[in-house]
Amino acid sequence: MWAQMMNRQPSGLILVLLDKAADFGDRHDAAMDLGAFDEVSVEEALARLACDLDTDDDLADACAESLAEIWCRRGDFTRDILTRLTPVSLSTALATMRARSPLLAAKADQLRT
Repeated sequence: MWAQMMNRQPSGLILVLLDKAADFGDRHDAAMDLGAFDEVSVEEALARLACDLDTDDDLADACAESLAEIWCRRGDFTRDILTRLTPVSLSTALATMRARSPLLAAKADQLRT
């Protein structure tokens, strides 16, 4: 069943990511794979977990990395999401942006100060 949902990317991946009953490894893989898609629905799903303090740190980390990958491709970040990221997610997102787009990371740092 999961394989069928994941084949309807990115909607299938989003379903797996947000399914709390799904295997943790599947959810983590979905979070990482979603970084390849630029749809608004993907950003919203990743942000939902990356901004939630109740999300497992490893899963939040994967969501934040994927968000940062999307933002680096786009050349900008979503301010509302960036300001709501959990500490773990923010650290990961900034580290990813620093590695892939130092100018974007500098812009994010300015927003935070």
